[in-house]
Amino acid sequence: EGHPYSWPTIGRMEDLEAATLDDVHNWFRDWYGAANAVIVIAGDVDTDDVIARVERHFGAIDSGPPITRRNQWIARMQGEKRETMQDNVPQARVHMVWNVPPDFHDDTTLLSLAARALSQGRASPLYQRLVYRDQLATDVSAGLWEKELGSQFIIQASARPGVELREVEAAIREELAVFLDQGPDADTLARARTGLYAGLVRGLERVGGFGGKSDLLARSEVIGGSPDAWQRQAEVYRKATPDAVRSAAREWLSDG
Repeated sequence: EGHPYSWPTIGRMEDLEAATLDDVHNWFRDWYGAANAVIVIAGDVDTDDVIARVERHFGAIDSGPPITRRNQWIARMQGEKRETMQDNVPQARVHMVWNVPPDFHDDTTLLSLAARALSQGRASPLYQRLVYRDQLATDVSAGLWEKELGSQFIIQASARPGVELREVEAAIREELAVFLDQGPDADTLARARTGLYAGLVRGLERVGGFGGKSDLLARSEVIGGSPDAWQRQAEVYRKATPDAVRSAAREWLSDG
């Protein structure tokens, strides 16, 4: 309660509809200034020429009020909190969510390796157990939703028709318990690392767009604190050991 992510970050409709013109003007005056902006120019450019152009086009803009930013706020949970939603869908699905550190935190980087090791590919333990062997689910996945103040580790699975969600959840918990006890083996970790590196390289082949050079530099600066934060993150991928991945998973996925 009270965390900036405890409500929709884009706002609730009743609040947007109640906003006055002055409310909107003040909001933009406080938050949409140069002091709270990052500009990235990527491509085959001349640095001195780019700086001159930026100064010409943007230099006269007032910086606006100084911005105080929180670096992280991990809403770590204890025990279980459950919510059930009903809708007219063909299959039931379970989502298991843990609140974990923000993007660019070393543990979050290690948890992204854990997620791939748990669910990526037909040889992964969650797929083998739920989809292939016991045929409890038609799909299962694990992944990170990385955010600025705190991220979320999410496992989700769609129950095969006729299978109760409690059976699906029990199987997930059993496989997760084994992973927290043993961690990934070296070959599984190597596959997870290769997959993440491949995604990074494919993104860097583009200048713009999500995951491209300009996007990665901006995200590194805004969330990671410097334009080269992505390189430090990649180094964590490169040096990760099975014990390090298991330790991060134990730290954040054993409760909450």
